[in-house]
Amino acid sequence: MELKTKRLTLKPMDLADRDILLELLTDETVGKTYMVPDFPTLQAAEQLAERLCRLSGQEDRHMAGIYLGETLIGLIHETESGEDWMELGYALLPRYHGFGYATEALTGTIRWLFDHGWQQVRAAAFANNPASLRVMEKSGMRATGGQEEIAYRGSVHRCLGFVVERDSEGCCSGVNDG
Repeated sequence: MELKTKRLTLKPMDLADRDILLELLTDETVGKTYMVPDFPTLQAAEQLAERLCRLSGQEDRHMAGIYLGETLIGLIHETESGEDWMELGYALLPRYHGFGYATEALTGTIRWLFDHGWQQVRAAAFANNPASLRVMEKSGMRATGGQEEIAYRGSVHRCLGFVVERDSEGCCSGVNDG
């Protein structure tokens, strides 16, 4: 997946960005709401960062780094998919929170997926993560009413589902311009 939005570029990650990705994967704030492993060693985290960089370059993977200029600031990726739907996950380094980058990246990805034939895009967030819930709403997604209890890092979290569907013209009704 490769696309440009007003301020961002979403593209495969490069191994040169491994250290920034490692920072994202091990950031305490990110780990509260973005489900990453509790790495037993730094080496385990480094291995995952390298693997994600390699996977993001594969055509059959829907994973991209979110870049502001030449700087990796986050990632967006497929978490699950079916015949005509895809669920996305996303995370940004905390120093880039609050600038609309997550909304812009999610909105751009939704448009890209609809342009490439997907009929529905889903996402979910912990109920205690109002920023991510707002990102999904601002990207044109609506709450499904579905909830799931997920055990993560020693706590049970209520996870809320969101969805947006491609309209009959093959576009993205409800998807805002980010």
